[in-house]
Amino acid sequence: MPLRESIELASEPSAAKTSAASASASARFEDALLAPFPNPTSGRLTVPLTLAAPAEVTVNVYDALGRRVAVLADGEMAEGAHVLRLDARHLASGVYVIQARVDGAAGPVAFVRRLSVVR
Repeated sequence: MPLRESIELASEPSAAKTSAASASASARFEDALLAPFPNPTSGRLTVPLTLAAPAEVTVNVYDALGRRVAVLADGEMAEGAHVLRLDARHLASGVYVIQARVDGAAGPVAFVRRLSVVR
């Protein structure tokens, strides 16, 4: 979290920025792929996602070899809190990566979270 705080401080308005540009930059920090839970998991997983504004969202799950093993979201999503679900019972034990790409009015942003599946 300290890194996020330092980024937010850096995005505060300055005399050189217009208020519209600074509002757009700070709004991007409201988009977030939160930590999936329970992690590690052996069954169903919850993946919280928040959006500051409506956006095109793609959320994929990749295995350690970079193969896409699941698609949790692919399309337009409204602003606000969303709960994505993954049934990990069909996945082999190991480490996986959840990658979210949010393509909104302020530009594209990517988030990555790690997931462990245990048996």
